[in-house]
Amino acid sequence: MKRLTITLTVSNLIAIWGGVTGTLLKVINKGRRPFTVETAGYVFLKKNGGAILGDSMRRGAVELTEGKSITFLAGQESVDFSEINYFAVYDAVGNVYKKYIAPFYKRLFYWLIHVLYIKRKESVVKKN
Repeated sequence: MKRLTITLTVSNLIAIWGGVTGTLLKVINKGRRPFTVETAGYVFLKKNGGAILGDSMRRGAVELTEGKSITFLAGQESVDFSEINYFAVYDAVGNVYKKYIAPFYKRLFYWLIHVLYIKRKESVVKKN
């Protein structure tokens, strides 16, 4: 059985039309197995949560066969690249495919803050 091979590429500050810039997320199926894209979005670095790209909601589920790709667009006014941890694509089975854009040291720093400060603060509140 062939393995599923998915590649995610992120292009920042792409000129679209009329001087508007945006961020493109391209999903490529490099394997032989078909793959169904349900939604695409991004997750914040500092805050909990993220956002789902509007293009993925409008298109609905899209099946990518061997060698096919799909591109999602996020308007630049809604995306601050310095606050994004990773872009994610969710398939029909529930798997998540991630493309990290934040450097490792930045992700480690915010993970340590979350574990050492926020988790400890939540446990103190629960005890009281």
